[in-house]
Amino acid sequence: MRDLRELYKLESNLCRTFETVRHFIANANSSVITSELIGVRLERLEDAFKQFQLVRTEIELQTDAEVTGVDDPEQELALMNARADEDASIAMEKENDFCNLKGELLRLLSLTSGSDHVAKKSSTSISEPLETTASLARVKLPEIRLPTFNGDINFWVTFRDSFHSLIHSSDQLTAMDKFFYLRSALTGEALQEVSSVEMTAANYDVAWAALKRRYENRKLIVKNYINALFNVEVIRKESYDG
Repeated sequence: MRDLRELYKLESNLCRTFETVRHFIANANSSVITSELIGVRLERLEDAFKQFQLVRTEIELQTDAEVTGVDDPEQELALMNARADEDASIAMEKENDFCNLKGELLRLLSLTSGSDHVAKKSSTSISEPLETTASLARVKLPEIRLPTFNGDINFWVTFRDSFHSLIHSSDQLTAMDKFFYLRSALTGEALQEVSSVEMTAANYDVAWAALKRRYENRKLIVKNYINALFNVEVIRKESYDG
């Protein structure tokens, strides 16, 4: 059997574990904690409380034996009652301490588990588009040729929509890049429309606005479409090509 000195030393070490857990809880908001780390602290606390109960019982048995050695029965009873009250107070205090600390750890565990679930869900929702993008990247798509425009208003709408989709609305191209692509896509009269605009990043919007101002004429576009319909060559003989 272990002596009282050794038992008191063990009891002190177990109480130190309680204080370590208390310090961990107090600093939980200022440090990064995980559910796994909280689980380890919870396991340590429960193990320390079980060991404390065993050590405390052994201490009580040994101290009770010392009290029963008193010759005066009344003094012996008084000492035993006082010892029982002290032992009950110590046991109650430590049990309350254990319950409070365990409750705080479980609260932290529920908060951390909820955050981990949200983070995992967010990570999943972010990774899914990335995986989809990666899958698309492995597919060899046909090359899209940059449209050209020579100033014929009949082809302005097609050029405008195509260029806007491929170049103008791209977030990966700088204004200077877009201006370069615009100049390379223009020929004839359309190129002359922006030839006087200095080729700088700041002037890209100026050149694009000049083209829209010159060719974005709805009435003229409709008129040209109607003329094209009326100018369709009359079929003189039924045929597949006709």
